[in-house]
Amino acid sequence: MAINLQKTLVQDEYYYLKDGNEFGPFDLMSLIKQISGDTLVRKTGCELLPARKIPELQNFFPSQANANPKVDDQPNVWQPSPPLNKKSFFNNLFSFNGRIKRKEYGISVAIFLVLYYIFFFLILEGSGTVLASILFIPLFWFMLAKGAQRCHDCGNSGWFQLIPFYVVYLLFAEGTNGPNEYGNNPGNI
Repeated sequence: MAINLQKTLVQDEYYYLKDGNEFGPFDLMSLIKQISGDTLVRKTGCELLPARKIPELQNFFPSQANANPKVDDQPNVWQPSPPLNKKSFFNNLFSFNGRIKRKEYGISVAIFLVLYYIFFFLILEGSGTVLASILFIPLFWFMLAKGAQRCHDCGNSGWFQLIPFYVVYLLFAEGTNGPNEYGNNPGNI
């Protein structure tokens, strides 16, 4: 007398959760037709897991390891932004975000000082007083933004530039190696 082994083997029963209700039992093939990779599924006697994490279902629902995960799914860890392909010397003139090298900061200080003295002398002699006063506002903003970016390169908040003589320190201090909480190392871009 022949025994049919398929009937004597215990088939796994699967259940899935949808809108707070549990559905099942299903065999593997019936289950696959009704769920997605993110559906919570359990085998008899096991805990609920997303379908893509159950070994028997992984072939049907590929892992999202290569996809971009949601920020909420990640632990609270800083992740550096991807490096830019090409960076111009003066990127984001008025932005307080990111990092800049000493060289860019030094040139920014030189530009600021030259334009500041031009505007200052225009105001003193009385010609173009209104224009020079209006143009001073974006010039001052530019210098604050570049100072904040340089502070970020040193691993500090942009507010550090308000410390007396800290501007001189920023001209000579080496930035932090590698990425920090403010972005990638500008020397590697």
